[in-house]
Amino acid sequence: MGRLDDKVFVITGTSSGMGRAMAIQFAKEGAKLVISDISPNAPAGNYIADTDMRPTEEVIKSLGAEVVYTTCDVTKQEDVKNLIKTAVDKFGKVTNVVANAGIWRGGVMMHHESVEILDEMYAVNVKGPYLTCQEAIKQFLRQDSPGNIVVICSSTSLAIYASECAYCMTKSALPALVKAVALEYGPKGIRINGICPTWVKTTLSHELYENEALRRETEMFIPLRKWCDVGDVANLATFLSTEESSFIHGTLIPVDGGNILSLGEVPPSFINWDYSVDKEI
Repeated sequence: MGRLDDKVFVITGTSSGMGRAMAIQFAKEGAKLVISDISPNAPAGNYIADTDMRPTEEVIKSLGAEVVYTTCDVTKQEDVKNLIKTAVDKFGKVTNVVANAGIWRGGVMMHHESVEILDEMYAVNVKGPYLTCQEAIKQFLRQDSPGNIVVICSSTSLAIYASECAYCMTKSALPALVKAVALEYGPKGIRINGICPTWVKTTLSHELYENEALRRETEMFIPLRKWCDVGDVANLATFLSTEESSFIHGTLIPVDGGNILSLGEVPPSFINWDYSVDKEI
């Protein structure tokens, strides 16, 4: 039997990157899945770790697992409600939810960041996980059954990076979400934990990773001297979704090769120390 047999997962942001890797890993372990992304046309694949460019739903079906795909804008409560309802209508229950969807808009000093960028990241990175957790908890309570939530946070949930103010602000909100949910709903058997990856090799980051000078520079701030693979995140998410981790609750777990030991430092060439104020933002 698979480690996730008889479990029904709802996952956001599964077209590529960590969400795709987790969904495929869960399917291999026997889970039934409802996967989602903001658009059916979102790019598939993980670029470096996964050269299979078929949609995630198609890959999972080829594994013999049961899966349903639906579009979901995590900033809209009705979309998130429908995501949970889709799982209940198809499989009769929800046992596990992964709040994965997130965006990055960074690389400039705070006084150059536009309010629009802050609003966009706040909506996806804070409101999105909040709504996902809220609707998951409502369903767990309706079922009067235990449930399990994994929130994909960031190493910036634990340390601040220069030239990333708005992103750090939004990701720094997630530890509070994880801890609040853990405190309020632990008595009902609802577990929640956060995963905090560092630089991850995905479609979104491939331009940075393929720049050999930048890649080597970032690796100097990671004691294990390598970037995170999406499989590293998927493996931990699988563990946190099983009974093997039944007494792990309300935690924030780095998946960073020791990067957090550098206390939030980033390579100098990643930081644009631009103190000018006379340009449009």
